[in-house]
Amino acid sequence: MKRIVFLSILLVACIFYNVLVAQTSKATKAKPQQAEKEKPKPNNKRVPVYLGNSDLSSGIIPKQIFDSLIVQGITARDSSGNIGRVSGFDFFYKERNLYEDSVGNYYIGVDFISETFAGNQFDHVAITALHERSKKDDTTIFENITVIMPDSSRHLGKPMMFVIGK
Repeated sequence: MKRIVFLSILLVACIFYNVLVAQTSKATKAKPQQAEKEKPKPNNKRVPVYLGNSDLSSGIIPKQIFDSLIVQGITARDSSGNIGRVSGFDFFYKERNLYEDSVGNYYIGVDFISETFAGNQFDHVAITALHERSKKDDTTIFENITVIMPDSSRHLGKPMMFVIGK
């Protein structure tokens, strides 16, 4: 009896979903020109961003260099050499670890850590944790980097990804 009730509710939910999707697709197809007029033009200019005061924006990076550059924070420079001020960024850290399951088999797993920082610097706790925890084959990603250029225009910075090497 419970199975029949559950399947009936699931069927009704699927039908409702299909009707809702059909109605929204008809509404968006009916007014394509109006939707195009309402869209604001996005500022697609992405500013190059670098780790520390270096020219490194992605790739494999030795642990010693990574540890020295994260203390410096993030810098932004456009192609004309104008230096922008980084007002915030999202940081993602993928830490590879060796785990053991309940039967005793080993496997490599990945722990994901994410943090949002205001400004262009890591806080002291994050720097200490990265110095202690970072190791070969860990991956760091910097995204949603907000850059304010000298002319007060706001831009997104190009995302950066580093894999920590030897």
